[in-house]
Amino acid sequence: MRVISLTNISLKEMRLCDLDKAKESIFTYIFKPFPRMLANKSVVILLIDDDEDDRDFFKIALSDADINVNCQMASGATMAYEKLENSDFIPDFIFLDLNMPGINGRACLKQLKSNSKTAQIPVVIYSTSSEKHDINETQALGAVHFITKPTNLTQLTADLTNFFNQQFQSNIDHEK
Repeated sequence: MRVISLTNISLKEMRLCDLDKAKESIFTYIFKPFPRMLANKSVVILLIDDDEDDRDFFKIALSDADINVNCQMASGATMAYEKLENSDFIPDFIFLDLNMPGINGRACLKQLKSNSKTAQIPVVIYSTSSEKHDINETQALGAVHFITKPTNLTQLTADLTNFFNQQFQSNIDHEK
């Protein structure tokens, strides 16, 4: 069991009469980096993938992983740019396929990282490739993680669950 320092919670909040406030403060302290994940709010994801079956597979895996997510879809880089530029839509994460017709995933990643509105959004590569050079190249371009598209739903569900658990744990550790 991990012990979390609660130094920013006052003694007054810890009194029985203020138990609800103390619980709220503890909850807010632990999950401060991801405010959208609090109180039944969902994480917002943009999946950019030209393959409709892969998009459906991804959405089912998110549902099976029991992750509270609002998953928006784009069938290519152009559609993604329009979604991101023509609205106030700013996802928490972008999942990006590498092998797409037209503007491929690498070019899309470069564009996302060069745009001030999208540069800080973590991009996860979601590709059929498992080649080391693809992983290294996309990380050098700014991708934070690489998930190879599995052939079964159980594996994708596990991969997504592991990714989000790592994100939550990493943010808890950074707050310590």
